[in-house]
Amino acid sequence: MVQVEYLLPFDTKDGICKNVASFNNLLSTNANIKIKSGKLIFKGSPYKYEIELSKVKNQNCSVFHIKLSTNKVSSRFREMLKILRKTLGPYLQDNIQTIWDGISFEWSKELYPLIYEVENSMRRLISKFMLVNLGIGWQKSAVPKYVEESIKTKDYKSSHSILYEVDFIQISNFFFKPYSIKDSNKLSQIITELLEKNSSIDEIKKQIQDYIPQNNWDRYFSQFVDADSKELKKKWEKLYDIRCKVSHNKMMNLTDYENAKSLIMELQETIDKAYSKISKIKISETEKENISLHSIATVSPTPVTSYYINEYLKLRDNISDYTNIGTSSILFESNNSIKSILDSSLAGNCEIPTTLHDNLLEIETYKDNILQGDYTGKAIGEEYLSGLFENTYDNIHSVFVKDPTILFPKNNYAHLIDSGSLDEENDEIKKGNKTNPKK
Repeated sequence: MVQVEYLLPFDTKDGICKNVASFNNLLSTNANIKIKSGKLIFKGSPYKYEIELSKVKNQNCSVFHIKLSTNKVSSRFREMLKILRKTLGPYLQDNIQTIWDGISFEWSKELYPLIYEVENSMRRLISKFMLVNLGIGWQKSAVPKYVEESIKTKDYKSSHSILYEVDFIQISNFFFKPYSIKDSNKLSQIITELLEKNSSIDEIKKQIQDYIPQNNWDRYFSQFVDADSKELKKKWEKLYDIRCKVSHNKMMNLTDYENAKSLIMELQETIDKAYSKISKIKISETEKENISLHSIATVSPTPVTSYYINEYLKLRDNISDYTNIGTSSILFESNNSIKSILDSSLAGNCEIPTTLHDNLLEIETYKDNILQGDYTGKAIGEEYLSGLFENTYDNIHSVFVKDPTILFPKNNYAHLIDSGSLDEENDEIKKGNKTNPKK
């Protein structure tokens, strides 16, 4: 049985609707409505009709509580309710209070399992994508430990994927929140340099792609699934709005109901296609670290964590510009430039001041702690991190190393690389006839 209940308060000082009979007569002024034997008949269709009158003491106010019932939701029943509200509206100044909306209740019962299915299909997709590419325990490397602890309930188990504790709207950020692999602030500089070299369009595209913010969907799934990430994000957000109405017992209209069914069908189809393509996706080690760090920022966008991740990625990108400056400087095999410098220093392949070594080690260790969800060390604030990164940059700019091409900008050596005399220059520096350049 589908039931709708209204509270209808009338100001009776002018004699309007002082009793049930006058109220029924008011409804019957609409030619499509008839009241007869506990039934409200609308265009020939009868609906169960109950009415109760309450009068507010010492006030000219009558409150009618009416209940309208039918066996199932139909367009005729919904039309009747609309006409009823329209008929009574002018006398109530639109002060019609719906205290039970059985139509929304029926729609919510139908939509809830469908929303549940598409929501958890998205969680399943992200879980497998993360597990296949980041390995066992990815939730520890992608989510800070204090975040995990903050969402635990008495039923939460450590083996339970944290994605099943993350809010519906946050889930989509794992895929649709854009980020750049390299510092996007340097994009204009890179393009200018490439244009000055008369680089081809293909070469420009290749060189700048890591500087352009992209989301994980565009990076890894768009080549396999024909679905625009912006549209997917919009659909997910629209479904979230309707989901909130379902979960918080809010009233829905026909547009909400129909939109929800359409959105669920479209999203479910896209998610299923993406799930079937996970095995085809290949991700480099550097990209894996990026996914982990940006996932942390997505799930726990705390000021200090976000600041650190942003500055760390900038530093790593800037150091890459220093280290990748010519074929004669093949000291670093790792894609992580900070780790490369530390490893090369430890192996004796380059000489860096103790202060720079300590700064880089602290920055890299803090990153490892974040990825491992280990926050047992000292608490580090944004002010401290700001000073740490600033000191690191200052030390990088003044460092001397065995190979002069390490830790210095490419443009310091561009003329030597172009002339083919870089190796000769290196030999002179190593002999002590020349000194290392500084930025």
